[in-house]
Amino acid sequence: DVISYLHDQHVLVSLCHTAAYAKDIYQALDEVGIDLVTHTGNGMRGIHHRDVGVLGAALLSEGLTYEIITDLNHLCADMLKIMFKLQPYEKFVLISDSNYMAGLPTGRYMRYGRAMNSYETGLIKDDHGRIMGSGKFVLFNMKQLVEKVGVNLVEVSKMASLNPARFLKIDSFTGTLEVGKDADFMVINDDYQCQLTYVKGKLVFDTETTKDFLNLEALNRRISD
Repeated sequence: DVISYLHDQHVLVSLCHTAAYAKDIYQALDEVGIDLVTHTGNGMRGIHHRDVGVLGAALLSEGLTYEIITDLNHLCADMLKIMFKLQPYEKFVLISDSNYMAGLPTGRYMRYGRAMNSYETGLIKDDHGRIMGSGKFVLFNMKQLVEKVGVNLVEVSKMASLNPARFLKIDSFTGTLEVGKDADFMVINDDYQCQLTYVKGKLVFDTETTKDFLNLEALNRRISD
């Protein structure tokens, strides 16, 4: 009933972290419909040879868009290759899952009253070994897809721009560089580092004039290296 109501109000509905079985997902898709899979492959029942779980059911279904965190901590390269074999590139949206430690020096931080451990790879875990977000950004995830998974840069760029714009139904004015659309874009270097950012044609960031990127409030939560 909730999903039907949300659709009636033109709200997009996402399949999120759940321990449901494949049959539950098929039933939900058949009876009420789902639009998006949040953090595909993470925090959900995975693929097993006796029950393909949430992940398998979602990847075998049509009409869904899939969020993916491609830092290669949340999903390994082979799992991403499986996903791309089952669904076309245009169905995927890149996200970061970055938290406040992203971009900060690695080490041990306090968050919500408990310790979090940040590593060079971008992996962030609590003391129980649970992944608690990412220390990397979407540009890093794009680099991983191109250099480690072997996806064409054009397709990867679409996953970070056009695909989410289409999903949100805002591609009439953003998501691509075309005459009449908002000039929202960034310029990156060969290492996928942002050099310039434009919003509606206006320069809002450049590395020449902006030097201090650290979140000092978050840095103060660092308790050890």
